Amino acid sequence: GQRIDGLKSLTLNNMVQDPSAIHEALAYDAFRATGVGGPRAGYATVTVNGADYGLHANIETVDSRFLAAHFPATQHLYEAPDHLSGNDTILSRDIVPDAVEDFRVEEGDEEDLSDLTTLAAISQLESDDDWWTAFQQHLHADQVLRQWATDNYIGGRDGYINLVNNYFLHSDADGRFRMLPWGTDQTFWDGMPLGDAPRRGIWFNRCV
Repeated sequence: GQRIDGLKSLTLNNMVQDPSAIHEALAYDAFRATGVGGPRAGYATVTVNGADYGLHANIETVDSRFLAAHFPATQHLYEAPDHLSGNDTILSRDIVPDAVEDFRVEEGDEEDLSDLTTLAAISQLESDDDWWTAFQQHLHADQVLRQWATDNYIGGRDGYINLVNNYFLHSDADGRFRMLPWGTDQTFWDGMPLGDAPRRGIWFNRCV
């Protein structure tokens, strides 16, 4: 329950998957510059009881303090399922009815997931017109489209549009959602054409 300088927690990355040591700092700058929003990133030299653990990326944790600084209200913050928790297929990590229970509630009521359940149901609509109308009603559409475009532009190999991974969903007081980036150490890859592909999220593919 204690805080250090107002922080609830720290997020440190040893950058083992990013030899350049600059992917996260540059990627989050890009997301903020395009109006998507995202954590700030810096660097820290980490020592534990005098032992040198080297240079780490110091990523602003997406938590209640972060949310209060960026949004007027929060109903939920969900972290998407990942393969480390057994969700090893694209569909098991996407915003679909069968995956709702696997999203982790970071902020908000852990019992009432009705906002996410309603959002996931949109993925089942057969009519493209109905789907697009519901998309705009239940999501901050411009922000989500900017999230996807930026992720594609910076070569987000391990983000939502390519592997349906490393993303948060934030719902505000009226249940409208935004998508926030996370885990951007595997960005700035080549070969990310704008188009649908089997590995990509079904929401992104349908939008394309």
